[in-house]
Amino acid sequence: MLALTACAVLPGATSVLVVGEWIADAPLNLLERLGIRLDPLFPQRLLPAETTVRRLLARIDGDALDWTVGRWLADRRPKATGLRGLAVDGKSLRGAAKAKGRKIHLLATLEHTTGLVLAQLDVGDKTNEITCFQPLLDTVADLAGVAVTSDAMHAQREHADHLLGRDTTFAEDAFQLWTGNAPRAMATWRNLAIGALRTAGVKNIAAGLRPNARDPHRPLALLDLG
Repeated sequence: MLALTACAVLPGATSVLVVGEWIADAPLNLLERLGIRLDPLFPQRLLPAETTVRRLLARIDGDALDWTVGRWLADRRPKATGLRGLAVDGKSLRGAAKAKGRKIHLLATLEHTTGLVLAQLDVGDKTNEITCFQPLLDTVADLAGVAVTSDAMHAQREHADHLLGRDTTFAEDAFQLWTGNAPRAMATWRNLAIGALRTAGVKNIAAGLRPNARDPHRPLALLDLG
């Protein structure tokens, strides 16, 4: 179901409802490449419904999903030449909230040259961006020699000391109102879709995400699922 959701977001699905509709109409060629063998008499019985996808995304471990997507993108980014930079920035998901109306706010690292989101954390209601700064960077592999930029909120002595200590160590060792984790999971899939398009050389990301659900080869090629 996670692979199907990723494939649905690549052609432009922006909600769980649209993901469910995309899965229901997914080409047989794509389903077979994902290992789904359909009964020709009752094909819909083996495809997850929109409600099933919604329950899965609501309960998924958001940290594990972000870590996996970040590492997948990091493994496929072009080799850096010269100074490598990461931007740390926060964003609130519009129209999305958790229990008791808490707005979902994410803190992410974006690579300057490639535009890839390599790490992301949910800023909980009992903390803030400042306390999430170090845990976020701890999930990024190989920070040695990397310039990290952020807004004034993160101009903290502890943050500078943390970055300096990591660099030394590495040098020595050489939409819609949803519940649960579904909004964050969809944000992660969008990071994956945009990152996959960027690594494939797509310049116009908005055009690259236009709905194209009937193309059975595009998601497979971009996600290396073939």
